[in-house]
Amino acid sequence: MTGEFTKCIRRATGDDATEIHALRLSEFKQAEEFEVVEPMTLHWDERDDREVVLATWDEQGRAISTMRGGIVKDRKEAEERMECSVPLDGSAFPTLLLGRGATRREFRDKGLNSALRYYFYSMVPGTPIRSVLGGVYLHAPRTELMKTLGYTFYTPERVWRTDLHALQPQLVASLEASNIGGACDILRTMVGAVLLEYPWQGDRPRLGL
Repeated sequence: MTGEFTKCIRRATGDDATEIHALRLSEFKQAEEFEVVEPMTLHWDERDDREVVLATWDEQGRAISTMRGGIVKDRKEAEERMECSVPLDGSAFPTLLLGRGATRREFRDKGLNSALRYYFYSMVPGTPIRSVLGGVYLHAPRTELMKTLGYTFYTPERVWRTDLHALQPQLVASLEASNIGGACDILRTMVGAVLLEYPWQGDRPRLGL
């Protein structure tokens, strides 16, 4: 009920599984870049428990934006996770793989995805992580932002993903660790007001290696 919750960004846990799943499912089904083939894969699972899931919450206690991040040790594991070839050499690993990003349609122009991305980037300094990795679609709105942040884009030779059917070309995007500080500065400037409106709540999670 309105008034019992405050706007914030925090780590989601298994107690939030129903809310996170509903957000993923509703927004993935509305995506223009792909079609959902295996909706069961959007349920909260053991990987969500093991890795870090961040979410933005509104004053009604609803999850309105979410993103998951976890460590991938080498290219073989990256290809298994992304279900496509990953044309990166060993210098890019270990990497922070970001995915499962979803934002309620009415909030998509508010910078919530970028705020979650900022918090993930801020976890990287002081760790052995050498890059941030993610999958993106050629004409997805966030592709231009990722270019501004310093990502390099690669076209995979093979894609065998089964949970989603791509309607646009799929790309592999990689941000070198040396660019993460600058990317944080850009995001902090872009979404400073969002970070104030949705302040961090709870302990800051650590990325497990």
